Amino acid sequence: MILLAFCRYRYHTSLFERPEFERMIQDVKNGLVERVIVKDLSRFGRNYILVGEYVELIFPKYDVQFVSVSENMDSEQGNLDMMPINNLVNEWYARDISKKQKASVKARGNNGKRLTTKPIFGYEFDPADHSAWIIDETAAAVIRMIFDMYVSGKGLSMIAKYLKEHEVPTPKVYASETAESDEPYNWSHSTLKSLLSKQEYCGDTVNFRTERISYKCKKIRSNPPEKWVIFKDTHPAIISRETYDKAQAIIGQKRKVFEERPKLSVPMFHDVLYCADCGKKLYIMRKNGKHINSDSYVCSTSRKNKALCTTHYIKEDELVKLLTADIHFYENYLIMDETALKNNIIRYIRIRQNENTAQYSERVKQIDVRLNEIPDVRKRLFEEKLNGAVSAEVFADIMTSLDDETNKLKAERSDCLLHIHSACDDAGGVEVFLARLKKYLHFDELTAEMIEDLVERIDVFEPEYPNPYTKVARIRICYIGVGDIRGMRE
Repeated sequence: MILLAFCRYRYHTSLFERPEFERMIQDVKNGLVERVIVKDLSRFGRNYILVGEYVELIFPKYDVQFVSVSENMDSEQGNLDMMPINNLVNEWYARDISKKQKASVKARGNNGKRLTTKPIFGYEFDPADHSAWIIDETAAAVIRMIFDMYVSGKGLSMIAKYLKEHEVPTPKVYASETAESDEPYNWSHSTLKSLLSKQEYCGDTVNFRTERISYKCKKIRSNPPEKWVIFKDTHPAIISRETYDKAQAIIGQKRKVFEERPKLSVPMFHDVLYCADCGKKLYIMRKNGKHINSDSYVCSTSRKNKALCTTHYIKEDELVKLLTADIHFYENYLIMDETALKNNIIRYIRIRQNENTAQYSERVKQIDVRLNEIPDVRKRLFEEKLNGAVSAEVFADIMTSLDDETNKLKAERSDCLLHIHSACDDAGGVEVFLARLKKYLHFDELTAEMIEDLVERIDVFEPEYPNPYTKVARIRICYIGVGDIRGMRE
């Protein structure tokens, strides 16, 4: 009896990223499938390497029988000898179809037929001729405004801010009435630059702007302009060619300035600064002699959206001063009494770990209980689906949520165990820290090499303001091997 048919929508069988196929494989790995039956091997897939991997490696691993009706193949009977040849023929067929489709697309594109399946932002299909584009006046007004602002000297950031403040929906949100977004007015630089670069707004058709890498994958790559085929005045223009040319000239100037700009050195605190609140990295802001007179760092989340996090602004000079003073403290301690420093660090780390180990151990027990419950939940849910008590949609949603929960719990469990096991290597980590610290005794100036050798990460907090005229920078330094040991001083 066939219990489940994994076929909701039609997808190319040369691709294995098919939603129902992936759901079936997940059910196989969850132990819910005993037998996989296909009409023929080509319906399973047309990639002979991956088909062989599933049938000969993955299915036997999970004790799943594979049956192909047309080829009369059954893994339990062991009559799969001809399967590699059949799979190879199926792949040749897919390759041949792909070549014919590419040739057809190329002929249409070279003859002036538009290859895009949907009109770009600013246009819509003509109801009288579905192959023709007409202007969507609502979206076209946005396009004209973007071009006008850009050629008048406004930057992408200013345009994006203006569109957001006036609640203009992004092209993706505008194109779909059902599209849900937490930030429907959050225009990105890449979206604006893409719109400003589209010659279609002059009334031209541009074909072969992109191409698919292979019939075996969905990845798309951009073609260089010399491969484009352009047909002018094929639909109504939204902007004039003069405006478009001005915009391209500005884009070209900025690209030239960027390419000719001297190569900047790697920031001193590269890859070690993190926001203490959101956990994201800090971006460097280079001094420019104008409004930024010192290299400084800000939260990357805040740079993208100030509503999600604050800037956590800190100057590089302040970081150097704070880190230098901290290293000098341990350096002087090491010179005076290395044994006492080592013992005090180990003692502090063990106190810190003991406070957390019990919590981590208890959490691991809770996770194990839940992980043991989930297979039973799956079986009960499967039985309810067979009895008709649960619909296929609800079944799929719950199974997906259980998969997500399992993955999150396993990741959390691994993290907890890592914290527990790391408590067993206190002395080793301290030895590493002290050995590296000895390399820089009596140093005069902090260097990027020292930071890379000693520091694991630095968390930057929002500064404190004891009074309106004083700002106090706050950071947490985690050294390689010992982490944050500032509490040892208390």
